[in-house]
Amino acid sequence: MKKIALIAAGIASALPLYAQHTSDTAEWLFSDPGQITTAATRTTRKISEAFTTVRVISQQEIRLSGVWTVQEALERLVVDLESQEGSVNRFITARGAYASSEFNERLLFLIDGIPYNDALFGTFSPMAMPVSAIERIEVAYGPGSAVYGANALAGVVNIVTKNAQSDARAGYAARGGWLSSITFNANSLPQNSTLFVNGAFWNEPDNDRLRNNDSRAQYLHLQSVLGKEGENQWKFNYRYFNTNRGSVGMRYGVEPTPNDRLRPISHWLTIENQSASDQEQRSLRLYGMVGDVDFRRESPPSSGNIGEIPFNQKQIGLEWSWNQFSSYQTLTAGMDARLMSVSGPIVGSHTHNNYALFLQSEWSFGRLSPIAGARFDHHSTYGSQFSPRIGLNYAVNDEGRLRASFGRAYRAPNLQELYLNGFQVWMNVNPFGVVPLTIYGDSTLKPETVESLEFGYQQTLPNGWRTDISYFESKIHNTINLFGVDPSRPLDRVYKNTGTAKSRGWTLELNRQIHSHLEVAAAYMRVFSPAIDNDAYSSPHRATFKIALKDLKGWSGHLLMAAPATRRDDKVVGGILGFLSIHYRSNNQYDYGLRIDNLFNSPNHIASDVPGSGRAWWVYVGREW
Repeated sequence: MKKIALIAAGIASALPLYAQHTSDTAEWLFSDPGQITTAATRTTRKISEAFTTVRVISQQEIRLSGVWTVQEALERLVVDLESQEGSVNRFITARGAYASSEFNERLLFLIDGIPYNDALFGTFSPMAMPVSAIERIEVAYGPGSAVYGANALAGVVNIVTKNAQSDARAGYAARGGWLSSITFNANSLPQNSTLFVNGAFWNEPDNDRLRNNDSRAQYLHLQSVLGKEGENQWKFNYRYFNTNRGSVGMRYGVEPTPNDRLRPISHWLTIENQSASDQEQRSLRLYGMVGDVDFRRESPPSSGNIGEIPFNQKQIGLEWSWNQFSSYQTLTAGMDARLMSVSGPIVGSHTHNNYALFLQSEWSFGRLSPIAGARFDHHSTYGSQFSPRIGLNYAVNDEGRLRASFGRAYRAPNLQELYLNGFQVWMNVNPFGVVPLTIYGDSTLKPETVESLEFGYQQTLPNGWRTDISYFESKIHNTINLFGVDPSRPLDRVYKNTGTAKSRGWTLELNRQIHSHLEVAAAYMRVFSPAIDNDAYSSPHRATFKIALKDLKGWSGHLLMAAPATRRDDKVVGGILGFLSIHYRSNNQYDYGLRIDNLFNSPNHIASDVPGSGRAWWVYVGREW
């Protein structure tokens, strides 16, 4: 019964999305080649015309699958991404670029093109953001530093929001979980103006196999738009993220306790002006963030000695970009400046700045569309970085396209890797029992850099199947890992640049529309990636199978079978999981839904000896007006 109750809350998440209208461009449900994307180049182009692999999770797939947060959408619906719980963070990695410490996914997260990776950890938690007002999620693989700068080492995730219809939704899970959201959109204000408000609150309870694994989150988004799109428009956005989650104690054998928690809170404000004509477009953005991160620690475990370690961080950025269009070329140029600071009892007080210039050109010569670009960054602490990139897209015929790319990118050492001074975690070491492991930063760290190569081919076959295959290679230099450097202090660890890591592999996607209401898709990824350190293995395999029934007399459904294996201590762990979402739309206003996670109650693991959840049931109801 507990598991059934859980389902109730999850389904709630699925149906709210169903209440939203699908994109007019989405002919295919899964990775529509005609879907528009901006993540790879900062410019608008179709997936089929991209020079690198791009996955787009459409609004239609989001609402059919029943996912509630961006985290769920990425880790379940995209085969090229791997997600794992961590002792204090839940992170996502791409194509073997495994995170060797808690907070370095090596991915850059954007919301409507604006970077949201913070200064302290260099990351953004997609668990904090609901999907109730998202148009699509774009994932562009390969080095993206040529136009975005730091942290776009393995790829770029761009979360594209939309002004959703006004609606409300709520769900419940029997084990104590709940979710709710409300959206208000006033689009009839004078002078081409709109006001948009979206708020969401949810609690994901402990799973039935692992204690202290719950998550709580609150999210608020306020947006005001003045002016007409495509002419001269101002946008004002405020976002509030508040996440509170338990520590499961996975990474490096960290001992879990029922009282350890991580609570990041952040406020983001952006002001943007866009002006356009037939031949050019200009954008000026001012963005800033203030935030606090609190660690609630029981030290040592089970001692009852609970304390908090606070961090404070600030960031402000100014970005100008310009696009010029002609019949055969799109030219993009820009500059940005960022100021970042962090303070706290175990990091001290530090301020950094970064200045950058970038230039990119896209050409079109008949069937051939090449691209070349580069960016120069100068950082006050780790110096200068040059990030070039080239690529091409070639239309072999009306139904087939070849793509290729090569580039260099980097991940900046985040401020906790640079300045951490005496952060303790606890390990169970036989025969000594639970002992402290103390972590230190290193202010001399260099950025991680990567050279990446990719080839891909997309083809629509005469029998209706659409295929997409890609091969990739990456070589990461100056990998940043926790490393023991003093034999006389065996329980101390220091962040160090420790060497080079290589990964290579291939992916395959197959899609088929059976008829207008039914579509199937299968995907597989194989990665050959040696360990970056003894704890940092990437999954060698990832596979998904999806089938969706769309809008058949008010009913819709989505079944996902996934093999989200993880790898630790040179051993593959995990299992095949099923996710089922069913919802019904009774009229133009009401939706009802049911979501079942781990449909067959399969044994599975978050990591070695860390069990994952059993079957979970969520229910949901939503109303639109």
